[in-house]
Amino acid sequence: MKHIYLFCMQSSGVVYGIGTYIQQLTEALKQEKDVSLNIVIYNSEESEFTIKKNEGVSTFYFPRINNQFNYPHSQFESAYCRNICFLLNRHIRLEPSDQLIFHLNYYEENICIPYFKKEFPDCKVIFTVHYQRWCFLLNGNTTCFKKLIHQKQDILSYNEKLILASYQSEKNALYAVDKIICLAEFTKNILIEDYQVVPEKVEVIYNGLKDEGKILSQKEKGELRKKMSFSKEELLILFVGRLDQTKGLHILIQAFKIILNTYTQARLIIVGDGNYNLFLKECKDYWKKITFTGRLDRQAVYEFYQIADTAVIPSFNEQCSYVAIEMMMFGIPLVISTSTGLSEMIDDKFNPVKVNVLENETSGTILPDELATKIIAALRDKKQQNNMRRNYLKKFLPSEMGKRYINLLNQ
Repeated sequence: MKHIYLFCMQSSGVVYGIGTYIQQLTEALKQEKDVSLNIVIYNSEESEFTIKKNEGVSTFYFPRINNQFNYPHSQFESAYCRNICFLLNRHIRLEPSDQLIFHLNYYEENICIPYFKKEFPDCKVIFTVHYQRWCFLLNGNTTCFKKLIHQKQDILSYNEKLILASYQSEKNALYAVDKIICLAEFTKNILIEDYQVVPEKVEVIYNGLKDEGKILSQKEKGELRKKMSFSKEELLILFVGRLDQTKGLHILIQAFKIILNTYTQARLIIVGDGNYNLFLKECKDYWKKITFTGRLDRQAVYEFYQIADTAVIPSFNEQCSYVAIEMMMFGIPLVISTSTGLSEMIDDKFNPVKVNVLENETSGTILPDELATKIIAALRDKKQQNNMRRNYLKKFLPSEMGKRYINLLNQ
């Protein structure tokens, strides 16, 4: 029996990518007869240590605790992790032939590893790379990152030193685990070339997502648009994600203004929450044409997928975007950037519409004119709907994700 303990922090990541990852992996693994699946949620909203069981899966909730004595941050985190391990230890029961696996999803969780190894010397630790901090700070500029990590500390700026420190911290975490799961070949290559991780330690497993895509007929689409107060004539361009500079939304708004010169009936729909003030000022004089919905529940987002004419993901930093997978699942013609792991999500044989991320000395950018041209091309390409749906079925079904994960466990 394989006893797996999946770690997850209660945070915005639970609502977005990492939470969806845990959910989909749980669905894939709980069907396995030789797997005992457990989820560890720390910094939770529970007032005390709590265990809940559902469909054979045990979830351990560790409450958020304030550092009321103002201990140094690292000391406080270490004590918190020690307590997690102490309490888990009381509930882990193994037979001699059993295998114990701790699966981590945040770099900060590596503090727990010494405690795991002390209590369970034969345990294995898996880590999934959901993000790399330098990608946020450099807008995914790989060239700049590779140059920076080889420079001398005394010639670096303050921000560059922060990037270098986070790189070293990530490197230490990756060295401490037994196996690493990357969500993109891009990330695997970075780990091997720049983090000096041995290739045998790294496995690529793309995210999987349960198929809930329903493509409407033209009549059904028109009725849904009417219900949502959009006309049949409008060309709906959809963005879904955090309102954040790294998502490229400011460039998409600039590109949309250019698109209106060709398609006056176009409308940009922005689904998600974040720093509204940062982007509302970009919309000056175009208020009627740009709609902000705020964060919506999954069903409401799926309705927007069903009526959109095209969707755009102009991100500077993605591993294996669940938003992109959802959009492909609904067969939406997509425009994606060539950033980090996003570019490889769609096979070239499906003729994806991609906009180039240009690298400068300190960051990355996308030209609004080029993005506008690509969006117009996606709006005109009638084959894209089938292509995106076929790409989803080929690469991102949860059964494939589960199968590759089980193969990793069996190694």
